[in-house]
Amino acid sequence: MKYFRITKHNPKYRNKSGHYMRDEWISFSDIGQVFNGEVFSLDEYLDIEEKYCTAVNLFMECCEADNLILTSVEYFNEKLSKLYPVSTKNIHKKVKNGNSYSRSEINDICKLILRENIWGKLSSSNMYVHFGYDYYMYIGVEADCIKTLMKIEEDGLFVEEVMSPYR
Repeated sequence: MKYFRITKHNPKYRNKSGHYMRDEWISFSDIGQVFNGEVFSLDEYLDIEEKYCTAVNLFMECCEADNLILTSVEYFNEKLSKLYPVSTKNIHKKVKNGNSYSRSEINDICKLILRENIWGKLSSSNMYVHFGYDYYMYIGVEADCIKTLMKIEEDGLFVEEVMSPYR
C-alpha cells in the first residue's frame, strides 16, 4: 500500500521536526478570523474544502472504489450550519458506524468530517481515507495513482508520502 498526506499546508514551512510553522486556519470555525493580516473568508474555506472532496473522489476513481465504509464514527456538533446543502443534512441524519457511502454521497460525508460535525474513517478493500487535526487528510491506496497525485497538486493541494497516524 502507498500512503499519502494530502493538505493545504505547504511543506516548505515545516521545521526539521516536521512541525508546520505558519499561522494558518485549520478549521471551519476559523472563518472570520485574521491570518497573516487577512480575514479568512467562507469562500476561501469552501474552495479548499471542495479540493479535499475532489481528491477523495479522484482516489476512489483510481482505486475503482464505488463505495467507502464509514467506521469509528464519533459525533461532535449536532447543530449543522445553514450553509449545508439539503443532501448533506439528509446524510447527517443517517450517519451510522458501518454504513457504506457511494461516490455521490462521499462529498457530504467529507464535509461533515471537515466541518467537525462527525469524525470517522473511510475505507474499501483497496483504499482508506482518514482526516486528522489541523485540516490534514491521510490516504492509503493499493493502486498506482500517479495521475491522481499530479491532478491534486495541480489543484493546489500538497501531497507528501506519510502514513496515517489513525491507522
